[in-house]
Amino acid sequence: MSSNLSVDCVVPVDSENSDESALHNGFLMVIAVVSLVLDCLLIAVMSRRSASQPDLYLICGFVIANALNSIGLLCASAYRIWWRTAEPLCVPPKQCIVGRFYIPVHMIGSGAVALSMLLLSLERFFLFWRVEWHRVVFKPFGTTVLVVMTFVLSSSEVFAVYVDSSSHSAKLISSLCYRKDYSSKYHNFVYTWLKISLAIVALLFYLLSYVIHKMSIQRAHSSSCLGQLRKARRGSTLNNLLAISSAIAFFHVAPLAMSPFSHWSIALVRGVKILHNLYLPLSVALCMVTHPFLMTNVQRLAAKLPWRLPVPRRKTAIIYIG
Repeated sequence: MSSNLSVDCVVPVDSENSDESALHNGFLMVIAVVSLVLDCLLIAVMSRRSASQPDLYLICGFVIANALNSIGLLCASAYRIWWRTAEPLCVPPKQCIVGRFYIPVHMIGSGAVALSMLLLSLERFFLFWRVEWHRVVFKPFGTTVLVVMTFVLSSSEVFAVYVDSSSHSAKLISSLCYRKDYSSKYHNFVYTWLKISLAIVALLFYLLSYVIHKMSIQRAHSSSCLGQLRKARRGSTLNNLLAISSAIAFFHVAPLAMSPFSHWSIALVRGVKILHNLYLPLSVALCMVTHPFLMTNVQRLAAKLPWRLPVPRRKTAIIYIG
């Protein structure tokens, strides 16, 4: 056993050296790779956009954050598989932040994903509630600033965790660097409930937008045909974003809510982690399938490939005016 080990450090050798652990981390690597492929595909599709739609700017920020999250998951899972063949070590908590680059990357990506979903819900809410405010707040430049701010705020969490871990640097933890080990219980509590609160607030904004949209449809009986088509398109986008947000909230909030019970069994912990990380590829796939602009460009991109992809088709109606 290494000289870096301490009586205060508990290294879970038996559980982490098991074949089940290797399969679990291997499955997480597959999830991360699939998510990265979808992220790159969606970024390629986003680069073809010609219109400056605020939701597309926000989705672009969401995809970049999702890619950072996937990179962090991929590197962490690969390290834990390699760790099975290495000598278990103990490190100071702050070493997990300064010595494992993928941990800050994962933090930034995870925080930016939650903030991006909140911004997307706010954008839809302002669009249906106060159009004039929407035009002011979500201009192309303003939206870009908001996207950058999501990453700045997420980066501040890295600094907060570093300060928190430095406060108990005399303690030694496993070099696997689990979050519950390198950060305090108070910080974990705040982190868990902040992520849950952000997801719930985003869902509330989507529900309010949905109610406002339905009420405006009931009041507008004498609208023009183009006005009705515009509202139908906005309503379709709203429904799709609501579905995406609900799915992400379930895969993101449910594992966090179950974390207090994770000490019951190792199998429960692994199941919670898989459920928590499934939202990485799922959210990007839902964005591509449900967003009208993205779906159209995915179909065009798939048509150029030498092999056929099972891409769903949308019916398009051509309307002649005049």
